[in-house]
Amino acid sequence: PQVYAGRMPVARLERLALHAVAARIDQYASLDLPIHLADALLEVVLKRRPLDLAVIRLLVAQQCSVSRLELPAECSNKWMTYLVGLQWLEHLTFAKSAITNTALKSLPALKETMKELYFNACTRITDEGIRALTPLFRLSTLELINLPDLRANALDISLPQLARLSVLRCSQLSAIRGNFPALREVDVSFSNLDAAGLCELGRHCPRIETLHAEGLRLAVWAPELGLSFRNLQELSLNHNPVKGLAGLAHALRLRALRARFTKIGDDAVSVLPRLPLASVDLSNTPLTALAVPALAAIPMLTELSLACTNIDDSALPHLAVPRLQRLDIQFCTVSAEGARRLAADLPDTTVLFSIDSDA
Repeated sequence: PQVYAGRMPVARLERLALHAVAARIDQYASLDLPIHLADALLEVVLKRRPLDLAVIRLLVAQQCSVSRLELPAECSNKWMTYLVGLQWLEHLTFAKSAITNTALKSLPALKETMKELYFNACTRITDEGIRALTPLFRLSTLELINLPDLRANALDISLPQLARLSVLRCSQLSAIRGNFPALREVDVSFSNLDAAGLCELGRHCPRIETLHAEGLRLAVWAPELGLSFRNLQELSLNHNPVKGLAGLAHALRLRALRARFTKIGDDAVSVLPRLPLASVDLSNTPLTALAVPALAAIPMLTELSLACTNIDDSALPHLAVPRLQRLDIQFCTVSAEGARRLAADLPDTTVLFSIDSDA
């Protein structure tokens, strides 16, 4: 039940108080607030003025317990002198910032609280700066995007609680050999890892369940890759020239496969009925109707996308599978009449299809 002060709900009183404090924030010597109110106050302040060094100084001076900051491009090494004074910080985002390795070397001062770090297009950060993060033993998420100077040994570090790692568009990074025993989710899309680098990652981190490996120029998901990632539940291979999927025979927990804009052909899908897949996306591939019987035989499949493939009406009888909840056959060579008939046969399935202008 709502608690009222007079006739006003407490939540509304809090909002009014936060706006009043934000309007006069420069006048307070300290602000002893619980974390959720400190975060809410910062959100109100940032609607009135941009986040700059003056605001950071105020937050530190008032011992404000903010837990999350998204720092602007103006952030520089000088800011770190004050940021490390925010002893409740758990999440920090640096975007297009001029910070250098020197700034990252001060982050271990927040090792008791820091859980998530995000770096996007901070082009002056190199291997040295990333290795300085080793003392952050509570870090659970690390995201590195568009860091062009990260090399093969940048992630030769130990982060015992790291569960999610993203290394996107780091064009020089060719290996990940760190000690990450809790790692479950990895995104290495459009980096410089090859099949050997992926195998090495899987051997070092055998508990990975979600892998995004898009745009890596992989030609095949080979058996050695399958053996390195036995615990996969979700795999994304979009934008790879992949033709073969034989290594998936070892992925006996795989629930979702995304392989859009690949070269997967009819023979490659024969391995899929052995897996507990619930979702498969093979749109924009050269598949034909010959592949559909194998896909329809996947025992737990509920979502299937074959948009922009070469399937035709001969595939439709095989797709009349009641367990499907969503089926996408847009922009194929399927006739409008055939698609409508399939949709009528599957009243509980969302069937997406295209209608030719002359239909």
